[in-house]
Formats: sequence, structure tokens, C-alpha cells
Amino acid sequence: MKSVGIREFRDKASQYLASKEAVAVKRHGKLAAILILKKNREKFGRKKVNGEAS
Repeated sequence: MKSVGIREFRDKASQYLASKEAVAVKRHGKLAAILILKKNREKFGRKKVNGEAS
């Protein structure tokens, strides 16, 4: 898991969203958020209906 400051995350958000790595976002050195991208919605109990999650 990569750890970045909130400003860096804001500046490079599209890059972090495109990556497969989880990101810990810190503000003033304290954990503010953890970004974990879902690879496959079906793993989380959602089924696709006509190409959309139900």
C-alpha cells in the first residue's frame, strides 16, 4: 500500500485511480482515507444486470 499526502493525492488522483495499488491518504501526517479499488464487482456480492450493477 502506497502512502501519500492529501495534496499529492489531489494532484495525481487520476493516476491513483488507474493503478491497482491501494493508497493511504494522510493529512497532517494522520490517516485520512484508504482507497481500495474494486477489481471485480461480483466478488462483492453485486450481480450485473444488462451491464449494470444491481
